[in-house]
Amino acid sequence: MSKSPDSAAGPGGPRSAAPVPDRVDWAALFRRTTPEDALQEIAARLGDGPEALSALDAWRAARRELERDQRVLEARTRELALLQDLGRTATEATTPADLFRRAAHLLHRGVEADAVVTVHAFEAEPRVEAFVARPISRDHLEAIAARACEAAGCRLETMPSVEVDLLDGFDESRRTRAHLPSDDLAVLPIPRKGKRVASLGVLLPNRDEARLRVVYGAINQLSLHLDRILTVREAEQDRFRSIVDSMSQAVFLTDSGLRVLQANPSAARMLDELDRGRRDRDALASIGDLDVRALAARVLGGSGRLEEAEARLSDGRFLTVTLSAVTGPGPRIEGVVLVIADVTERRRLQEQLARTEKLSSLGQMISGIAHELNNPLAAVLGYSQLVRAASEDAQLNRRLAVIHDEARRCQRIVRELLSFARRHEPERKPLSLNEVAGSVLRLVGYQLRVDNIEVSTDFDPDLPPVLGDPHELQQGILNLVTNAQHAIREAGRSGTIRFSTGRSRDGGVTLAVADDGPGIPEQHQSKIFDPFFTTKKAGSGTGLGLSIVYGIITSHGGTIELESSPAGGARFTITLPCGARGSTVAGAERAPEPSAPSRRGTILVVDDEESVAQLISEALAADGHRVVECNRIPEALHSVSRESFDVVLVDLRMPGMDAEAFRDELERRRPGLGKRVLLITGDTVSSEPEELARRMELRVLHKPFDIDDLREAVRDALG
Repeated sequence: MSKSPDSAAGPGGPRSAAPVPDRVDWAALFRRTTPEDALQEIAARLGDGPEALSALDAWRAARRELERDQRVLEARTRELALLQDLGRTATEATTPADLFRRAAHLLHRGVEADAVVTVHAFEAEPRVEAFVARPISRDHLEAIAARACEAAGCRLETMPSVEVDLLDGFDESRRTRAHLPSDDLAVLPIPRKGKRVASLGVLLPNRDEARLRVVYGAINQLSLHLDRILTVREAEQDRFRSIVDSMSQAVFLTDSGLRVLQANPSAARMLDELDRGRRDRDALASIGDLDVRALAARVLGGSGRLEEAEARLSDGRFLTVTLSAVTGPGPRIEGVVLVIADVTERRRLQEQLARTEKLSSLGQMISGIAHELNNPLAAVLGYSQLVRAASEDAQLNRRLAVIHDEARRCQRIVRELLSFARRHEPERKPLSLNEVAGSVLRLVGYQLRVDNIEVSTDFDPDLPPVLGDPHELQQGILNLVTNAQHAIREAGRSGTIRFSTGRSRDGGVTLAVADDGPGIPEQHQSKIFDPFFTTKKAGSGTGLGLSIVYGIITSHGGTIELESSPAGGARFTITLPCGARGSTVAGAERAPEPSAPSRRGTILVVDDEESVAQLISEALAADGHRVVECNRIPEALHSVSRESFDVVLVDLRMPGMDAEAFRDELERRRPGLGKRVLLITGDTVSSEPEELARRMELRVLHKPFDIDDLREAVRDALG
């Protein structure tokens, strides 16, 4: 049976010849489509002929090329990921050491580095650090370090020591790497602003292209981030330097031998002063009487704490010297920072504060003593007056007069002491400069006599009053007297202080205080009114006395002048403006007026001091008054409930109830009686009695009081 030429043969039979297609670029075919699609197209076109075999070879070659490209792509992707990790972790680094440590750990993980050696050439002294992942001999590490130092541009006579740090995953079971093929070592510099500032040495298991690409990429990352870190550090150093330069304290940076490396402007000025007469200008071995070397030895010995001491200079100034260690890498101590401050004024202020507190305590003690003295003084003065008035014995009266006058003298002394212990608000009132100066002389008269200093006075009896604060002027005059007293005493002999008052050419009032002491040297005369200026030995004076006088006098609108001659002696002249026309002197004694007759009354006396209560009772009873005496508040209130009284005298500080509450209770029990209360007090220190009396609209009588003043107060209360 014949077959048509284009019919297909049966199984196993020959196929009809396929048409021969045009030549195909099989490689291009495989590149533009997948291998499976390419094979289907080949089968459709060629069947099983030679072209099919050629296509299959091309497919296999293309497949190998694709796999190779895939491996390269994956390797580059890993390299890129590693460098990205390095970039991210480097961004978190804030110091060069931290940056290199992070890079070493990533290089170990990424390229299986056995060791990474870094050189910090930007430090004052180059630093070499080795990060190792397996045991490596010290000689090999030093050889790598030498090449790394050369790559960093270091020119060193001696190699710095290599600091070794173990990488994460350090395997000590691996044998020590005993050989160092140069092909396995990559050493590259790290540039910054066109200069080599560091270097990186990487010991690889083998030096292939992929590992080298990672190392080169790491160098680029390290250069970028090292520049960032150093730029920030330089900015901080500049800012810190500007802060240090603006400090008033002297700041020195020295090496371990106390040779000055850096100093701020204050330190430079101090160094000029400290170096006068010293040959070794660069050394701070001693400052004044302080041996700095002993302090520095403790700091350099690693005590870990600040060392502080005080130095005294030959000119009397005091300095505090503080030393602390300057640590370098490691950390190792490289030098010392000294901070020196002039504390002379602070010491004087502290001494002045201590003296002020001491005087304040003394004032409180004096106030307490004065308070306790006022009650017995009141009894002594009062009874001397009563007995003297009732006695006709001339000799007895003379003796009583002495008792009375001496008690008055005690009273004046107590009041003048209290005038310094008591705080006063500044006031301006007419006063006699003669009286103010006299009160000062009475206060210090005894001490002047003890020091064999004679006092002479020449007071103008017609001196007009001035407007001023008596307490401030007392303090100013007292300072002048004390100054003259010290000058004479230091001369080791007796002397004289002369007081004189008079009128100035422009119509003011003058007070001169002169002494015959050694005088004031000419070179000091322009400084004597400066605060803290003193020619006395340390601890003997604050230098504030004359400056306080100057401030007091100028605040009163006056002037103070000094006259001193080389022959000795000093004269201070105070000039103050006169007070207003027609003003009268505060505190001037008035001529006693005849006692006006008064009506008799029933009077209640309340005082816990029995002697004072008894004195008041006897004095008022002698005037014809009926007097009830009580020593306790409950007893007094009981008496008020039983009978009526015209006047009540009560001590301001009675136990159990204060005067204001007592007055209110009197008013509740006997309406109208609260307005006829007379307060008596021994408190001559605080201003509380006057303030309380002003608030209660009552009169206050201070102990020790004069019997006549008591009688006058009672007459006023009786109306």
